[in-house]
Amino acid sequence: MTFLKIKKSSAIPAFTLIEVVIGIAVLSALLTAMTSLTITSLRANQANINQLTAYYLAQEGVESFRNMRDGNWLQNQDYNGGASFWGTAFDQEGYYTVDFRPSWDTIDPSPWELHYYGNDANALDFVLEKADLYKVNKDSIFFYLHTVPTGYDAEVSPYSRYLILRPDPDGHEWFEVTAVVFWFERNRAQTLEVSTELSNWRQGPL
Repeated sequence: MTFLKIKKSSAIPAFTLIEVVIGIAVLSALLTAMTSLTITSLRANQANINQLTAYYLAQEGVESFRNMRDGNWLQNQDYNGGASFWGTAFDQEGYYTVDFRPSWDTIDPSPWELHYYGNDANALDFVLEKADLYKVNKDSIFFYLHTVPTGYDAEVSPYSRYLILRPDPDGHEWFEVTAVVFWFERNRAQTLEVSTELSNWRQGPL
């Protein structure tokens, strides 16, 4: 009697070309999605940093007027005067720039330097020419200034800032100050504004 022996193959079935192509496509799609998510996250983080920096600069501009108003009272000046301390008074409607003076070793008692550019048709164009801010470094302490003091390292920042002062139309002793900060983000213009109202809360000098 003859027996027929059937030998079973122990070879592992190989992937077909279609399966390989599908696998590569799925992996590529996954890598693309992960890369896109990473890029989006980085852009969002940079946008958040830009927004926070712009808000800081705007808030600094507004607070400078608050500080000058209070400083005027301590110096026995009108609340919106003090031209001898700040470079100009802020009793006129229109456009301004302000800089923090980082050099405390000067005999000048003022921590702020204020400039007024008027309120006529050309004032906005004029202040825009002076609005650019530099990131200034002195002994690893950083400031954003419109002009670079002698002896300080600086680089051009993406930010610009100016301030708008509007007095009370009814003649009361208060004014609104608005800080406008603008910059470009991925070739798109961005603007941030912060406003507050400041009054003659001490009702005159000492």
